[in-house]
Amino acid sequence: LADLLKKHGKRCILFVNIMMAVLYYLITINAITFITYGIDELKTKKNKWRIPESTLLLLAGIGGSIGAFGA
Repeated sequence: LADLLKKHGKRCILFVNIMMAVLYYLITINAITFITYGIDELKTKKNKWRIPESTLLLLAGIGGSIGAFGA
């Protein structure tokens, strides 16, 4: 790792920062999607107004597919 930092320096640090941002984004969007799908399932069981399917698909499409599958 030290040799890599010496050779590439700022580019390597920038890459790590970008990857961490992507990781945080994916964790956040999957958590939001999981919770939203869970709320939709609860509303279904109580015969209440449900979350629109377009909202659920949008959340899955922008990176929350793992959260959608888990719910």
